[in-house]
Amino acid sequence: MNDLDNAGDFMPILVKTHQTATSAYFRFDFDDSKIRIWKKNGTMTRTNSTDSIQAHHNYSYGDLFAEGAETNFYIQGLDTGQHDIDVVYVLDGSDLWTESLSVTFFEVTSVDEYVPDTYVPLTVNRTVQLTNYFATAKGMSPTLQATIEPAGNDSIAQNLSWEASGITISYPNQPDKKLATISSQTAQEVTLQIKYNNATCWEGVVWFCWGEMQAKMSNTDTLSVGNDCEVLTYTNGVPY
Repeated sequence: MNDLDNAGDFMPILVKTHQTATSAYFRFDFDDSKIRIWKKNGTMTRTNSTDSIQAHHNYSYGDLFAEGAETNFYIQGLDTGQHDIDVVYVLDGSDLWTESLSVTFFEVTSVDEYVPDTYVPLTVNRTVQLTNYFATAKGMSPTLQATIEPAGNDSIAQNLSWEASGITISYPNQPDKKLATISSQTAQEVTLQIKYNNATCWEGVVWFCWGEMQAKMSNTDTLSVGNDCEVLTYTNGVPY
């Protein structure tokens, strides 16, 4: 999940019980420093709300289930990694049964140009990078690399999707999709996104640049490689 501070996306879990269990209590056991659980969905920051589920607190049937035997609850990640949740059914003061589940929250912490050991540092091939902004020449094919926390989760890396309109995207290290090669045959600015199950995990901007330069000489000018090579360095956007 991206945007862990305000949970732009919530993970729903469904809890079912019997309508006749009105004398029972329910308890959610979890680490509230790592995740939060809410009774209602939302997209805004929630720091204190009646919709918040307190960890290790006994709730009555009526507290959680309104005119039905099932309710969706929504999990908000406060930290990356795997977190465990126990839903406990309490009857007559004793824990009658426990249903456990684990959820994993991850974050795309950065995206950088991928530079392999065999890379030849020619200026024309390098992608100029600012934070979440990249610039390269049209027709070039730089490879970008996403860093994911927690690391080492192959299933997450294999289900990533890089998306942008009007450019070509390929994955040179299938099935691992942390690496993506991008290219465009036209000069343009595009918004590049990394998604997981249609949820946006990262967003940046890529400029595919192109330009033409001309050197003009007057009748009194003389062409000298030593004096004029820098002004004649570029033509049609390609260095000599």
